[in-house]
Amino acid sequence: MTRKRSQVQVLYRPFFCVLKKIAIINHRSYRESISNLLRFGYEVLLVHPYYMGRRNIDSHADLQVFVYFKRPIVVAPNVNISFLKRLWKFFSDNDIIIGSRFLKDTYPLDISYNAIIVGSYFFVNRKYIDPLLLSIGRKKFNLIPIHVNQGYIRCTSIPLDNYSIITEDKGILEKAKKLDLDILYLPSGTIEIDDYNYGFLPGASGVDNNFFFVNGDTKLYPYRRELESFLNRKGIKIVDLAPGKKIKDIGSILFT
Repeated sequence: MTRKRSQVQVLYRPFFCVLKKIAIINHRSYRESISNLLRFGYEVLLVHPYYMGRRNIDSHADLQVFVYFKRPIVVAPNVNISFLKRLWKFFSDNDIIIGSRFLKDTYPLDISYNAIIVGSYFFVNRKYIDPLLLSIGRKKFNLIPIHVNQGYIRCTSIPLDNYSIITEDKGILEKAKKLDLDILYLPSGTIEIDDYNYGFLPGASGVDNNFFFVNGDTKLYPYRRELESFLNRKGIKIVDLAPGKKIKDIGSILFT
């Protein structure tokens, strides 16, 4: 009961907010990554495990937070309270929406907020996505839901613009082909992650202001040439946030 009371209390937010560039990232990311994001001028908000989350991946931002075109953002109702309080320092009332589904630390009950938007297409797993996300996407942005079987959609895929996507999932690849999107498909198996045998490059990355930020060093990545070639065509530059360190999937870097 004490925990429930504390969750309700955080819904009373401060009467002010400051508009700044925000990077939302796992607190377990490389220290160099966090420091370099600060040097780029971002206010860095560190994500800790959600309430009831006991795995290392439960501090992944892309499991707890979903961002629509910078604003608004939807957060799971059981996110860490201190993280939610920090969000309220930088966002207005209309910019933060509390989701309708509590996260649990077992798949697929941890994927309610894991989705991506590419142009007008909303890639989701309709069985497990928070219905509130679909409702906002449809009513506010006229998004078209595209169902995929992959649950960890943002972990395996990252949109670059309204027409382009990088993915390591074959199911998402096939759906993107049918939508005539520009796609870079990358093999899996070379990215480090806690709790699992391997992670994914999209889960180690984030895109903002024509920069492709990576938690690690792409010079150590076997598919750097293919990645750089694709990004160059889009006018996007790679930023290795932790030079000399292997790329590690930390649950994406989200920007607002």
